This record gives sequence, C-alpha cells and structure tokens, in this order.
Amino acid sequence: MTVITIPIPPYRWELLGPYNGFSGLERARGHQLTAWAVRAGLLPTPDRCSICEVASERRHYHSENYYDPLHAYPICSKCHMALHRRFRSPDRWLALVERHGRAGAWFSQLSLEPVDLAAELRRADREAIADILATLLRLLPPGAPRPSGRLVETWDFAAPAESRGSRPLPFRLGRPQLRPSESNDPSGCR
Repeated sequence: MTVITIPIPPYRWELLGPYNGFSGLERARGHQLTAWAVRAGLLPTPDRCSICEVASERRHYHSENYYDPLHAYPICSKCHMALHRRFRSPDRWLALVERHGRAGAWFSQLSLEPVDLAAELRRADREAIADILATLLRLLPPGAPRPSGRLVETWDFAAPAESRGSRPLPFRLGRPQLRPSESNDPSGCR
C-alpha cells in the first residue's frame, strides 16, 4: 500500500502570544497542522464563519485546543478578533454571542475568564499530548495522507519572516534536534 505524503505548510507569521495555556510555539505548530489538514482534505476549506455564518473572503480556522488540529472551527477575521478580545472586551463578545448564538454552538460556551486548557490536557495525558505531531499521527484514519516536512521551531523566529520555511528539514518525532551552535551553550545564547 502506497502512503501519500503532503507537505506541512511553513509558518510565516510572527510568534503568537499564549492562549488557553498553549505557548506561541504550540499555537504556531497547531496552525501548521490545521493548514496541513485542509491541504490533505481532512478539513474542508472554510466557506463561511461558524459564528456569524457570513461567507467572507477572510476566513480561516480557530482552535481552542492546539493539540487537536483536526477539530478547529472556521471563523471570519471579525469574529476571530472579537473572540480573542473577549477577556478585555466582554460586552462586545457577549453581544456577538447573543446575536449569533445557537443552542449547543461551540462559541456560546467559551469562558470570559482565561483558562489553562493546555495544562489540564498535559496533566490528563501525562505530557504525551504535547507532542502535537505524534498526536495527529495517532488520530489520522487508516489510509489518510501523512504529513511530510517540518514543524516550526523556536529558532525560526530569530530569522526574518521571508526566509522561514525555506529550509527543507525533515521533522523528527520526540525532542527537537538542536543546532550545533546551541547544543553546548548552557545560556541558550547564540
């Protein structure tokens, strides 16, 4: 049986801040694997926002759980900004939920207080879940395409954005491989 591989798209943006206890690096990797799942046909290309149901041109996916890239929600930019700003601007978020909320809708149940979902998941799964690529490979159905390429690493954010993703390094399951200049330096400085 031939295994089909599809490249993991590079991450070309600035490092994000934490959300739901997930680090910026975990969020970037989750974004890469969600984009990969769209390329692989495991997630549909979003055609309308799952909150306002508008078919806008600027849609993408939002994750509450970056360890599970196959369960992201299609969302427009406007609703996405309101969602992430709900801790600072709860009235705007509540108005949006009131306007578009439906019984059982995923977004209707989001907390107005920050939560540390990542810590809860790591505690329940004894840290194994934090290896997002290995988790994805376990979740893929038999015969599904497999990812090839590499996930973004911390050192990618030291390089200019234009050059990220241009190095064709294979990913490795487990611990990230250090560059020779980093392996013997206890300070972590370059």
